[in-house]
Amino acid sequence: MDARTMPMVIAHVLPSFGLGGQERVALRLATEQQASGHRALAVSLAPPPEGPLADEFRRAGIKPLTVPKQDRGLDFTLPARLVGEFRKNGVTVVHAHNPQALIYAALAGKVADAAVIYTCHGQNSLAPGRLWLTRLASLEIDAYVGVSPRIVERARCHHECPEAKLQIIENGVDLSAFRPDADARREVRAELGLPERAWVVGTVGRLVEDKDPGLLLRAALPLLGPDARLVFVGDGSLAPAMHALAARHPAGRYVSFLGARHDVPRLLAAFDAFALSSRTEGLPLALLEAMSVGLPIAATAVGGVPDVVRDGFSARLVSGADEAALREALAQLRNDPTAAAEMGRCAREESRRYSAATMTSRYLDLYHRCRTASLAQ
Repeated sequence: MDARTMPMVIAHVLPSFGLGGQERVALRLATEQQASGHRALAVSLAPPPEGPLADEFRRAGIKPLTVPKQDRGLDFTLPARLVGEFRKNGVTVVHAHNPQALIYAALAGKVADAAVIYTCHGQNSLAPGRLWLTRLASLEIDAYVGVSPRIVERARCHHECPEAKLQIIENGVDLSAFRPDADARREVRAELGLPERAWVVGTVGRLVEDKDPGLLLRAALPLLGPDARLVFVGDGSLAPAMHALAARHPAGRYVSFLGARHDVPRLLAAFDAFALSSRTEGLPLALLEAMSVGLPIAATAVGGVPDVVRDGFSARLVSGADEAALREALAQLRNDPTAAAEMGRCAREESRRYSAATMTSRYLDLYHRCRTASLAQ
């Protein structure tokens, strides 16, 4: 049997079953891995109730487990409880996603005789205590994966793990699900009351500080009117403030807040452009999805974004928190539809590098290499 097809039991350990990018990456990986003949399960460290993604894991035939962190500080019982679950389920590979999962799952995975992989999905700053714990936990892992070159370089500069363990595996999306769709465009616009000929810019993401949705709203409002609309897909702690800001502006009636949705591919097909206003990012799935649909992009040049799209070619990139520059980028996309269409075509072409199948294959290769090396020790 080829090494890549030897069945494994893979546990994806997550801070929660929320709707964030890392959770969606884990869901896509687990789904593809299960389809490849392996067994996958998902482990949340958040206390009950389960987050919304737990049901999506179940629908994909992936077992969701909750092993909750019990204390506000360090929970010294959590690694032992994780060891019990790993052993009970015959886990051979532990894949931790982001620092909290790394800190608790790294040693637990090693005690359970599993290979341990860590993926860092973002560039959030770590407090000194958390950085120290991350460095300590990284001594137990077999590989440290960054989803963009900048994340790996940051880990290198901060000495987060031994150099030999650093890897880059970029995120990927289901390219067959995200594509231009004229029928979906007409249907969604009719459902949302968006004029067929209106210019519509949309964004997909949580309404939280790191995504800075207020920046996009403030930048776009002066551009909006009967034939220019803004759509937010996603929910979060800033939703009330966002609604209030829109309500105070005369053009606020041209803004749609759709909340969390499970039909993102068809919603993206209804947009003419995509905007991303984040303060920090790793390699955002929403950006890859918008590229796959062929949307021209206006985005802040943060994290791995400049590694994926090129300014003036497949996107208009601006400095983070620069409201005037983001407004100008959006205006350029609206006022020059020919250039915007060409930018969207280039974005779709570049998106082919970021398929879920490629991402899954690279992770499976890494798992097997680490598992083989671990067993040989």
